[in-house]
Amino acid sequence: AVIKSAISSDAVHWDKEPGNRLEPFSPDATLRVLCPDVIPHPDGGYRMYFEGSCLDQPSRVMSARSNDGLHWTPEPGVRIGDDVYAYGSPRGVYDDESRTRLYVHRAPYARHADIQRRIVSGISNDGVNFTIESHTGIVQEGELESLTVYAPEVIRLPNGNYRMYYAGWCNEPIHGRILSATSFDGIDWKKDPGICLDYGGDYQEVKVSEPCVIELDDGSSRLFYEANDTTGRWRVMSATN
Repeated sequence: AVIKSAISSDAVHWDKEPGNRLEPFSPDATLRVLCPDVIPHPDGGYRMYFEGSCLDQPSRVMSARSNDGLHWTPEPGVRIGDDVYAYGSPRGVYDDESRTRLYVHRAPYARHADIQRRIVSGISNDGVNFTIESHTGIVQEGELESLTVYAPEVIRLPNGNYRMYYAGWCNEPIHGRILSATSFDGIDWKKDPGICLDYGGDYQEVKVSEPCVIELDDGSSRLFYEANDTTGRWRVMSATN
């Protein structure tokens, strides 16, 4: 898997850009790179956080730099990773102290149904060296999350609080939904009741997942998300509020 890009003037109609933004590379991402999140760098340009994996180790979170958003150079080393858990689907935000906080999913490397999946966070002063924070984050619980929780998206609300959108997948049969939680500090989270976006309808009969939210010029928001239909075809879809 590689990371590609598309461009739009209205956030509705998208044109794929030629070439690949990032491809698998040695030594920590020889199999695939996926789930990118791009944030502006304090010194100019951009930093991309992404999930990378090899055949013989759990997935990890790595990063790359770019001056123009098109040409990317991987940064050496691993931002978040170990030999016990698989980490991925990163989302980065700056806190009030200009530190970088990365929200990532964490799952056991060997698939064990009795071990909870979580969304955890790591904090960094330089955007490169991260320390996993000790709070619980989002813990897998309930029927809607019986398979996993992952793919966090975190935005800052007008009142200074935070909202997280994330994917909750259930078992037997497997379905994906987009759920949410709120926090006053970006650390301690309270899950919101109900479902933000459910599966069902054209092109998304099985799953909706991988949320990403942007603010539009009129003050409303658009949610981009991954969707899966009954034929096994995946698409990028969107919804507004």
